[in-house]
Amino acid sequence: AKATQVSRFRRQVKDVIERFERNASFIARLRNSSSISPQEVLPINALQSADPQGQAPLRSAWLQSATIGGDLKTLMEKRNAKVEAKEEEDDDDDEEEATGAEEDGKTA
Repeated sequence: AKATQVSRFRRQVKDVIERFERNASFIARLRNSSSISPQEVLPINALQSADPQGQAPLRSAWLQSATIGGDLKTLMEKRNAKVEAKEEEDDDDDEEEATGAEEDGKTA
């Protein structure tokens, strides 16, 4: 069973490497087909949007990671809001206890 996991991992890594190589050659073809310099902003923006059909090999992986990242961000924001609300509630409880202790000390 252990060998199966290693071979599966090797296949996955090989697949990722092949995707990167295809993406690099895709980008090289786009760059070679254009006559712009790296300092020209407008043509570079046009080059970035030159893939309207989503033919870039890593585009699907990028879109998937962007979706996962957005979902993760939403989850983290909800979690942080809950934590902040709990901390505020705890602070209010602490203030009430401190105020109650001061009043008890004054009457004694």
